[in-house]
Amino acid sequence: MTRHALSILLIASLAVAVPAQLKPAPKVGDKAPYKIKYTMDIQGMDVTVSLATTVEVTKVDENEVARAATSKDLKVVLGGQDLEPTPEIAPMKVVIGKDGAIKTFSGGMEGVDALRMFLTTHFFAPTAELKEGASTKSTFDKKGDFPKSTVEVAFVGAEDLNGEKALKFTQKFKEDGELGFSCDTTVWALEDGTVLKIEGAFKNLPIPAAGSEASGKITMERQKA
Repeated sequence: MTRHALSILLIASLAVAVPAQLKPAPKVGDKAPYKIKYTMDIQGMDVTVSLATTVEVTKVDENEVARAATSKDLKVVLGGQDLEPTPEIAPMKVVIGKDGAIKTFSGGMEGVDALRMFLTTHFFAPTAELKEGASTKSTFDKKGDFPKSTVEVAFVGAEDLNGEKALKFTQKFKEDGELGFSCDTTVWALEDGTVLKIEGAFKNLPIPAAGSEASGKITMERQKA
């Protein structure tokens, strides 16, 4: 083999996709600010919801992580008209198991199914190494308000996102039942599991205040502190 051929082989080997191995390392006090936007249809009416949320890690042990979130700058537009007054948003508290399942949940926006709304922004981070194009599937039993459901997460590849090296995944969440809530998202995260961005679409999000369900799109992006 010539030196030139050897050099080409070495360059090609360096270009081989590296498997994704998330190494979550949450610490109490860690904070991450996000901007979130929903565009949805409720009984034929176009609805837009936007808000800013700061998520803080409040407890960490070997089995679970507890997080709290506070929100501000809520804006709701119904059919082109601003909704006044805006719904109340109680501080959110959530405990998440190692497998990503929601153990306990409280708070969130009034008038909607706050838990399922939270699930549109929740990343079921895979614990095993995933090669590019590979996926992992998990099944969860109903626990409290957390529904019986399946989640499939696939690793797309590494990607630069706003100057940060991100790992890109697709995630499909499906609640059990023909009319169950579902959400398909693309997630960009750092190696430590910090979510940088989520975008996707959801169906059958219960809106008790309207006596109906909503389908639409979600975007969430971390903001610079």
